[in-house]
Amino acid sequence: MQSTTPVPESPKDEKVQLKPFLGLQPRVWLPLLYLLFVLIAIFFLFFWPGISNPGSRVLIDSTPNGAAVVWNGKLYGQTPLKAFFPQGSGVLEVGKPGFETQTQTFTSGNSLFLSLFFPKTVHLQMNLKVTNAETLLNLFRSNLAKWSAAAPFSEIYRFPPLFTGFVGDAHAAGFSDQKIRSELLAERRFVVDPQMYDNYGIALGLWKNLPPENLETQCQLWEKALASSQNGRVVFWVLANQEKSVRDKISDSPTAYVESNLNKLMASTLPHPSSTVATASRIRFSGFQFQPIPAGSFAWGYQGAKPDLPTNPPFELPCLRNVQAFWLAAHETTQEQFARFIQSQPQWAPANKEELEKKGLVSSSYLANWTNNKPSSPDTAVSDVSWYAAQAYVNWLNTSAQVPQGKTAILPTEVQWEWAARDAKGDYSPDYKKGHENALGLWNMQDGVWEWTSSSWAPGDQLVNADPVIDNMSWFRTLKGGCDVNAGQVKIWARGVGDPSSCNEVTGFRVALISNP
Repeated sequence: MQSTTPVPESPKDEKVQLKPFLGLQPRVWLPLLYLLFVLIAIFFLFFWPGISNPGSRVLIDSTPNGAAVVWNGKLYGQTPLKAFFPQGSGVLEVGKPGFETQTQTFTSGNSLFLSLFFPKTVHLQMNLKVTNAETLLNLFRSNLAKWSAAAPFSEIYRFPPLFTGFVGDAHAAGFSDQKIRSELLAERRFVVDPQMYDNYGIALGLWKNLPPENLETQCQLWEKALASSQNGRVVFWVLANQEKSVRDKISDSPTAYVESNLNKLMASTLPHPSSTVATASRIRFSGFQFQPIPAGSFAWGYQGAKPDLPTNPPFELPCLRNVQAFWLAAHETTQEQFARFIQSQPQWAPANKEELEKKGLVSSSYLANWTNNKPSSPDTAVSDVSWYAAQAYVNWLNTSAQVPQGKTAILPTEVQWEWAARDAKGDYSPDYKKGHENALGLWNMQDGVWEWTSSSWAPGDQLVNADPVIDNMSWFRTLKGGCDVNAGQVKIWARGVGDPSSCNEVTGFRVALISNP
């Protein structure tokens, strides 16, 4: 007998029947729906970006590169720059220190159609004019000094491409290749780190990316660039600029090439026979007593019969120096002596500290232990004075009719100071004795306060046998002698360093006299 139960349809046999919408049959309203979706997609892809975020893409190049770009008061970055400027009009400023800022009104337009794919693009080329060639050079020098004092660098804390950047700036300023090269070579004393060294060699055209691996090959490149072997000294500057692992390896097992150059260096630094104490008389005036310091020669930076290889900072190597006779104050300048200067030059009074700070001549602790513009301890060494204040003091001495005729008051150079501290005895480092004068009648040469010198400071001065520059533009100045806190612990040849505007309780100065030509 057959079953009469109906067999249900499978799902694939089910049919969906669309209903009319707003009186329209599905065959009419469904294509319209598809068309609407397409129009919405077209709107959001082709029109909405230009409506919701109107503006233009701006490409700005400049000569030189690295100029800051400001539009409508907002910093967008440095050139070469690719940025989006919202629609509108405003002042565009493109500037770089050392160059005139280029200013113009710039209007950022908009592309309504296809702005997502083809935004309105404007390309600007800005050529900056140098403000002053010397200003550009001094800016480079001061930046270099600051960065060299921040060494060593690492993968995280990196040295910027300062040398190659200077080459680009100098070319834009119209400097000749010879002038650029001369300036770079003159600043070699600041290069004491592998990252600095790599960029320095690129700037001079000695290599494209990295120096040759072989130390001797590098030295040969530099000797050719410098047109001199400098009595074997080049190898030690190159060595100081290698990675630490390389420096340590060569220090542990010096090659014959390194040993040969070390012998050359030592032979070139042998001083002449020691001088005897000068027969010149002491000079006294205005509460000062100046002791005569004889002429002579010595190894500045002396470390002994055979110095250590310069594998770690400070990079010290002996340098032969000849010193002319001069006079040095027996004592550090006192608070009372400095107070007489302030009475004559009230612009340097502690009460005027804020104005001096604004000019960059002192720091906030200038004469901090004085009260009501008066010294707290008149007979002790003045401290909390900047290099600028010390220099202003000796300038005042020279213009106040106090200095004997035929003499000029100065801050001693680093070499003069060290020669006097050695008792004018060549390669000699006297034993420290607290409360005693040295053989030349000088007190507190290894205690009291650190003393400003007129000499600039660079970490590689002794590596490259450079006389520290004496000028008013140097970013750092050399300090000598130590203070009561570290009495007798600071070697005669040790080099302290300070920002010339800095003031602290352990830094003062003493005055020297030289004969006028």
